[in-house]
Amino acid sequence: MPPDAAPTAPDAPPSDAVLNAGDLRAAVGAGLVTEAQAVRLAALGQSRRGLRARVGDEPFELFRGLNDVFVAVGVAALGLGLWLLGLAFGDAGPGLLGMAGSWALAEYLTRIRRMTLPSLLLAIGFAASAAIAAAGFAPMVGHGALALQGGLASAAAGAAAIAFFLRFRLPFALFLAALAAYAALMSALIIDIDAVAIQVIEGGGIEALFDLGASSAFAIATLVFGLACFALALSFDLRDPHRVTRLSACGFWLHLAAGPAIVNTVALSLLRDPGPASGAAMGLFLAALAGLALALDRRSLLLAAAAYLASMVWGVAQAATLGPAGGLMLLGAAVVGLGAGWTGLRALLMRALPDFPGKDRLPPWTPNLPETPL
Repeated sequence: MPPDAAPTAPDAPPSDAVLNAGDLRAAVGAGLVTEAQAVRLAALGQSRRGLRARVGDEPFELFRGLNDVFVAVGVAALGLGLWLLGLAFGDAGPGLLGMAGSWALAEYLTRIRRMTLPSLLLAIGFAASAAIAAAGFAPMVGHGALALQGGLASAAAGAAAIAFFLRFRLPFALFLAALAAYAALMSALIIDIDAVAIQVIEGGGIEALFDLGASSAFAIATLVFGLACFALALSFDLRDPHRVTRLSACGFWLHLAAGPAIVNTVALSLLRDPGPASGAAMGLFLAALAGLALALDRRSLLLAAAAYLASMVWGVAQAATLGPAGGLMLLGAAVVGLGAGWTGLRALLMRALPDFPGKDRLPPWTPNLPETPL
């Protein structure tokens, strides 16, 4: 079972609760209940208490204690040692030895011990080793050889990440698979390196490749990739609205992959010709993105837009002649206000939105008076 199945500390339950979300995640991790059963139990508990309240912040866990960090250092050192040892067996040697070592360690550290940080490193090591092995077998001659090698390495890394997920159910592996798929997609588009160079030169920079207005294949492919990741992430979210199982963690990592692809493509397209119109359009896009993030209760969607949000707030501060100090204070106030007031803002938004298909499958937002216990 994955390391994401059990939390670092139990969520604070209501005074009359017996099992909370942390207990349910631990039960899934221990194999006592399935993820689907845990979701139904969470919904039943919320219903019996007359609550439609969120069960906690967006789950995220990097490590559970100092032992995770300690073991992760050992995993990194062991992996580097295997790669160095593999150099004696040819170009593909480091990759093949790295894959074998990562998988063997994951059978214990991930599948049995459910150690978070070491598992993340093992997933990265397994995918990277697969890429190294594939690159070692790829030909390095002919036109577009480098792009072909990169495409083969990326495809191998993606397949390895999916295999890792299927075996160990580690949600982070889906993030690696998404990155590898995007790298393979970009490699396929730069086979004709001469045409790409001409497009960059004529467009005035690398940003021209991601301008939807120029009908660039790179921009269209990136946007389609982002939307596909978002749709897959949403499918996980809708199956676990109470965020108590691994499905929620899968959604988190896929949102993290989808956000930059969507936000950067749209932003670079809107801001290619600076001006009041493009600034206003960018502001509307960021507002819509913030509304979507609130509705889905996914702060990870806004991480990709953080730099653009910061630049717009800073621009407002400079236009108001507030100076650097005022700009920083305005930016800080906006971030703190959004983070601290997230729950209240989300409740206001969800109450204002009309009913639509799937609204009742989104994370709870409105607390009601508790019913009389039976």
